[in-house]
Amino acid sequence: MQNEHGGSGKSSHNNKTNEASKHPKSSPHVRRRSSVVEEAGEDQPVFPVGSSVTCKYLDGKLYPCRVINVRKSDKGCYEYRVHYRDWNKRYDEWVVASKLLPEEVPPKRPKRVREVQEVTVVDLDEETEKFPTFHDAAPFVLSEALMTILENDKNQMKSCLVQLPAKMSIDSIFEMYAKAQAQNEERYGEKEAMLFCQQMRKLFNSYLAGWLLYEVESAQHTELCAKFPDKQQCDLYGFIHLLRLLHTMKHFLRYLMVADEVMSEVVAMLYEFNRFLEARVDEFKETVTYDPL
Repeated sequence: MQNEHGGSGKSSHNNKTNEASKHPKSSPHVRRRSSVVEEAGEDQPVFPVGSSVTCKYLDGKLYPCRVINVRKSDKGCYEYRVHYRDWNKRYDEWVVASKLLPEEVPPKRPKRVREVQEVTVVDLDEETEKFPTFHDAAPFVLSEALMTILENDKNQMKSCLVQLPAKMSIDSIFEMYAKAQAQNEERYGEKEAMLFCQQMRKLFNSYLAGWLLYEVESAQHTELCAKFPDKQQCDLYGFIHLLRLLHTMKHFLRYLMVADEVMSEVVAMLYEFNRFLEARVDEFKETVTYDPL
């Protein structure tokens, strides 16, 4: 029997069956499994504080880390602050959920950033290799006499702390250097020396906490800053910490974005300052004392 459109009822039924097969009802058996993000929804973070996860770092590799904070961005998306396992806390960063995976995905264990009880700045090659360098060579090296003092300092720090505030501050040493340059006919006069000292002050005040302290000195540094909130680091620290800064200059100079001729001038001034310190090394050594831990 034909219907009013000329087709059979059976054919119409088959067409409906075919259409239904093209659009099956969703069910747990045929529905694609939701991702972690979809299951969590937008009203709660995917990874709560304390979660052990792996995060994709700048080198594209996954490293184990822990979620230490969660916030919601202006766009309504959750962001996660992660701390990489066995890494210094200055590598903590905010990332989005797409960069994170639960820790059941086993990552390659990261290489330790540095060993405990090592001056933070002594070995920067591994930590700075991911940044672009502008100069291949390390053009400045601290003199042997001053390096000997620095090695002794490293040994002392195994059981002692430098007594602070220093008897002679770094600012005082810079003032002595500027006056000394004004009284002789060396290549660099007082004006150049003052400019050099000004830049070195900025470097020291900026990098002390992150690069120039042993781990055992962290608590002392915190107490010192709390006790003297109005003073700069150059007013509190002295000769031995200045040597640590000079020792790291061979690393910092590689990332100084200046022309080669400017770099040559900077290096020449560093060597001039090195000679000044070496000529008065006994006087400066007397200002450094250590207290047992």
